[in-house]
Amino acid sequence: MGKRLISLLTALALAVSAFASLAVAPAGAVVEDLGNEIYFPFLPNGEEYGNMGPWYGSLTIQNIEPFRIVVDIYKADGTRITPSSGVNFQPHASKSWSAAQLFGDKSGGGVYAVARTINGPIVFTVTRGATPNGSDDIDVGSCTVASVTVTQGATTFQSLEDYFWFQTGSILTISWAPAGPLADEPGPASTYTVSVTCGNAVHPRIGGVVKEASPADLHDAVWTSKAHESVTGYTSLPASDVVLLPAWSWSFPIVQTNNGWNTVLFITNFNPGPGNCSVNVDLYAATEGSSHGSDGHFSKLLGVGETWQIDLVHEYNWPTGWVGTAFVTADCPIGATAERLKPTQPWGTPVNMAITNVAQPTVGNWFEVYAPLVYQAYNGWNTGISVANLDPSANNEVDITFYNKDGSIVFADSLSIEPRGMEYIYLPANTDIGTNSLAQAVIRSTNGRNLAAAVDYVKYTGADRDVGQASGYLAQQGTFAQVNGPEDIPGTLSVALFQKQHGLTQQNDNSGIAIFNANRNSGARVEAWFYDGAGFLVAPTLSTPIVIDLQPKGGAILYAPWYSEMPNGFRGSVLMQVVQGGPVACVSNNVNYDVQYDGSATYNCFLTPPIDVPAPTYNLAVDPMSAVNVCEPVRDQNGNLTFDCPDHTITATLTFGGEPVEGTNILFEILDGSLHDGADVDGGPADLTFQLSGDDDAIEATDADGQAQFIIEGTDTGTDTHHDDVLVCADLNDNGVCDKATEPYAVVSKDWVGLTLAQTFPANNGNAPETGVGNTIRDWTVAVNRTVSAASVPVVLVLNEATPNPVDASFAPCNQPDQNSTDATVNAASTPFDVYACDYNDDGTDDTVVVELYWDQNGNGVHDAGEPLIDSLTLTLSES
Repeated sequence: MGKRLISLLTALALAVSAFASLAVAPAGAVVEDLGNEIYFPFLPNGEEYGNMGPWYGSLTIQNIEPFRIVVDIYKADGTRITPSSGVNFQPHASKSWSAAQLFGDKSGGGVYAVARTINGPIVFTVTRGATPNGSDDIDVGSCTVASVTVTQGATTFQSLEDYFWFQTGSILTISWAPAGPLADEPGPASTYTVSVTCGNAVHPRIGGVVKEASPADLHDAVWTSKAHESVTGYTSLPASDVVLLPAWSWSFPIVQTNNGWNTVLFITNFNPGPGNCSVNVDLYAATEGSSHGSDGHFSKLLGVGETWQIDLVHEYNWPTGWVGTAFVTADCPIGATAERLKPTQPWGTPVNMAITNVAQPTVGNWFEVYAPLVYQAYNGWNTGISVANLDPSANNEVDITFYNKDGSIVFADSLSIEPRGMEYIYLPANTDIGTNSLAQAVIRSTNGRNLAAAVDYVKYTGADRDVGQASGYLAQQGTFAQVNGPEDIPGTLSVALFQKQHGLTQQNDNSGIAIFNANRNSGARVEAWFYDGAGFLVAPTLSTPIVIDLQPKGGAILYAPWYSEMPNGFRGSVLMQVVQGGPVACVSNNVNYDVQYDGSATYNCFLTPPIDVPAPTYNLAVDPMSAVNVCEPVRDQNGNLTFDCPDHTITATLTFGGEPVEGTNILFEILDGSLHDGADVDGGPADLTFQLSGDDDAIEATDADGQAQFIIEGTDTGTDTHHDDVLVCADLNDNGVCDKATEPYAVVSKDWVGLTLAQTFPANNGNAPETGVGNTIRDWTVAVNRTVSAASVPVVLVLNEATPNPVDASFAPCNQPDQNSTDATVNAASTPFDVYACDYNDDGTDDTVVVELYWDQNGNGVHDAGEPLIDSLTLTLSES
């Protein structure tokens, strides 16, 4: 690999490290992890409840990923609805099912969907940029890339010769920077194929919505008409709201039976295991909360997959004129929705209004939430916000601040809310807060207590069928762009169902999205793309996104009828990326004024956080990091002792982003004070800013496998065998110096140890055997001597009784069981071992024993085949 590529990689690594400490989420930008599972607590299939209906529902699922996935749909009890092969989704595709397609002629209920990847690599088609030696970016979604193969026709390009790759967040970059004489790259504007293998267990991201209508089924699962009287809907729940909670507890900020409204709760047991689920519901009056006790407690054992319907007025005779909160607890995963229905108006018209909310977990960081859409005297629309205190024991002090589209504060209010109580603020037409149109709001606990807020808007005035509209959503948190050097890592906002009026059958369903930058200090940028059901881009985003620049606390609207280029009758999805700033939140309105009464539904945008993929880095692996070599003693004819030590090889392997790096110099330096050190004078092992200076040091370039080797030659060391420290450093900037702040390095250790056997006997001056030979009297002492070194060496000593005149010898005293080998760890200047001669025969002939010293390389305490003999010593019991 050329030096140009080395410089590029080094610059990238430095940039990544420089910005690493800045990669933090803004305050309040806590995002629930979407994952690959979504839950729908209830999907009606012709049921009547709340004195309205029959109700029919449809399910829409969106593939957020830029690659193909498979989705499996199940009933709440785990019964598979879709075929075992699942349903294929192309990148960014969306599909819709009616309740009848999922349940047939059976009653509706809860369902959930699980996404999975296709077996094998993920394949992307990429268009080469116009700049030679430039780079191309690929959105790989939630895939953490482990390997890349790049081809064009029959040509396979070579990594680190023709290109190199790295991943930042969800973006895979193919850089064609290598510019050696053999480098190749696709031609400008030509397409090529990138096959990616993911190193993580990929959990494809999906989102979804439910759209409901009465008293007729939806047309083609998503369209409404004058045959309908009411429309409502909700956004699917991520797994973190259902099955991944540390404690199963949820809240509905508003439950009401006043002013003609009735509330019907649907609670579904999603527990996959056997047994019943214990579910409890407590209702607290709005301004009183738990300090005044619950106004009602409901409990039920739910079977697997069972849905509990609580129609407060018609099934439980709940008093009219009541408004408050509901808290749900369970000992299993559940999903829950609340349908607020208004079949009649106490003072006449309008009628048949409907609002749906999902339950919000009480645990987590819910001290600040956002309302991206607030109406105040806007074409007859007005807004009320109900704020519930989720804390069971302390008051919640809450500020609500309203902003216009330019981000200016136009109104603020404060609420003090009892534990588990609820307070609300209503913005009717005669209360001018300065917007006289659209606005957005931040709802924040000033004392850090969790809260939930339901944002409802109604339209009681107007002409014809636009009167009597009602819709709402839960205030939510936002997603953001994570700071990561020159390019931030985006978070995503998605809407699974987006519609435009005037199709072939002249449907009049229209969607609009309200977007809010909740950051008070800096602006945000959002890029929006429209996709049809098959996952193809649609005008006006065929080649470039719609770019929305938001002021601090500012807002914007995307409204389908404003885009004349968008096909009439469009049904698809929207994917938005927060590419700068945040947190940003959004909601989508879906309205058809042809519906006889209430034709509006609202969906929270699905939020996903920035994909946190570790930035590519250099890694230097050195083998071995520490080692001990035992040197063989050599005695000349005069008995002079030297040691013959084996060569020692150190192997360094350099990788970048997991790929081997070729052509980089590796510095090997034996540090001051080491056995083999030459004339270095660079400060000793404590100073790691080294420059090569001794003849015993080396510079070796890495090969195609990213490896370089350094051999320390074994020499006749005399008796001075001891310790080496070796610096191994990747010289990325090729300056011949190890710059420890920016270049990967390691210090490895090597011990050279010489061991010898020596005899200390006889104590009787050598010529005659000791008195009592054959009893438990020590006959010889054998010492294992060693040269200076800090390392310890495991050894095994073995006794061999020589022939033809053997003596029975043992490492144990003669009255103990025979012991012909012993092990020890030699870590002192000398280690003594006693050898006993037993059953001695005084026959006038010398008797001999051979002691062998082996290096116990595996440390198991016995001599194994292949373990080297270090030294041997013949002990003679002389009778002369």
